[in-house]
Amino acid sequence: MDCVPVVSQLKSAVLAVQGDLDGARATQENFSKQCIVISQLRSTVELATGQSENARETQVTFFSAMDQNTKSLPVLGHLRGAVAYLVGDYETGSVAMQESTKTTLWAGLLVSAWHIGLAIGATASSAAVPAKLTLEEKLAKRSELESDGKPKPLLDGKCLCCGECVCSPAITFRVMDEECVCMKS
Repeated sequence: MDCVPVVSQLKSAVLAVQGDLDGARATQENFSKQCIVISQLRSTVELATGQSENARETQVTFFSAMDQNTKSLPVLGHLRGAVAYLVGDYETGSVAMQESTKTTLWAGLLVSAWHIGLAIGATASSAAVPAKLTLEEKLAKRSELESDGKPKPLLDGKCLCCGECVCSPAITFRVMDEECVCMKS
């Protein structure tokens, strides 16, 4: 995770606050060698200043970190493992296949848990919603409010059409297309 911007800096800050200055420094060193943009800038500066061995070390560290990250990604890790198997590197192929499969399973579990949570939440919220009124019930409530042929403003602040919305005294309800809708008068 040292190659991820912001995450690396947060980790470094936490380590520094906890008093682990060497750990914070190492995290920033790793970031400057593993981050896709920063590592290339660092390597270019090192090469331009005559530190070719340091530039090579930065590139080796970057590609090693990228290879490790690629091995753990779903699909890309599987492809990386397949290529390793094809060239005869069975150890790297096995590691890539195991890591990418593990990540795929965790991602699948998280997505499944999210969907289960949505289903539970939808079921619970639908159980809490009162049943909709029929057109006849809506018309009966409307006639209760009408005395001179017009809907009266709802002075109690509660909409009688469905019981779920709160209306101000300047709002009435009308029956439209078999649905009760709160309308400004």
